[in-house]
Amino acid sequence: MKTEPGSAPAPAPQPPAPTDPLPAPNPAPPPPAPGSADWHAKFTGDDLGWLQNRGLTAKGSDDAFAAIVAAARNAEKKIGVPADRLVTLPADMSAPGALDEVYAKLGRPAKVEEYGIKAEDGDAIGADFVNKFTAAAFANGLTKTQAEAFFKEIDSTISGLYESEQKAAEAKSAADMLALKNEWGQSYDFNLLVAKEAARTLGLSKDELAAMETAMGSSAALIRAMNKLGAKRQESPFISGFSTPNAAGVNTPEGASVRLKELMDDAGWRKKFHENDAATLREYRALNALRASAQ
Repeated sequence: MKTEPGSAPAPAPQPPAPTDPLPAPNPAPPPPAPGSADWHAKFTGDDLGWLQNRGLTAKGSDDAFAAIVAAARNAEKKIGVPADRLVTLPADMSAPGALDEVYAKLGRPAKVEEYGIKAEDGDAIGADFVNKFTAAAFANGLTKTQAEAFFKEIDSTISGLYESEQKAAEAKSAADMLALKNEWGQSYDFNLLVAKEAARTLGLSKDELAAMETAMGSSAALIRAMNKLGAKRQESPFISGFSTPNAAGVNTPEGASVRLKELMDDAGWRKKFHENDAATLREYRALNALRASAQ
């Protein structure tokens, strides 16, 4: 093609525009998370699902572990104690043994014997009570410290009550004895001797007499009962050979009372009486029977 002199040259032809844009390049993969990327490969089932739901499987092991630690510590703050100190109550707390695990975590001994509670000599509380108490303490989950404190309080209370009862009984016995001495007057020593003779004749031991005293409420009541029994058991003076005046000239109830008083003032005669001297006992029984005949 020709051009006119002095005119501009024609522009160069342009390539045709593309009909479709070129595809964008693929983005670069993210840098690997710190730590092992497949740390969760050993988890399966619900455990793996739990990790996935919290986005932990997308983290490296270092970041995942840090997130788990943070979650655990936050849970402790909400609960207040570490997991090993938590107590789970059973659904049915009335079932036999249902609370054993709870009691163990709260500090109950493994066996009843580990309470170590024993009755001391002289205690108002005996071994049988201690055994029943420790069995109940174990069944109800008491710790050793709780059981010891509870037992100490019970022991103190019962001992106090026992001491008060003893003092009241002693005061009553003393008052009854004073009343008996005032009632019998000068005949007290003689009547006491009659009571002792009755107890000896019956063959009563000290323990048996103590039991009778406890049952009757006081020493005075026991002495009075033994005296009445002794007076009724006396032999007749005629059977004992005292149908006629004896060597001392005793043949009346009044004379017998005087003679018995004289004999009781004689230490040698009292010694023979307590040694069960046959002649002394015969004399005593005869005189006492004569004395009692006026009653």
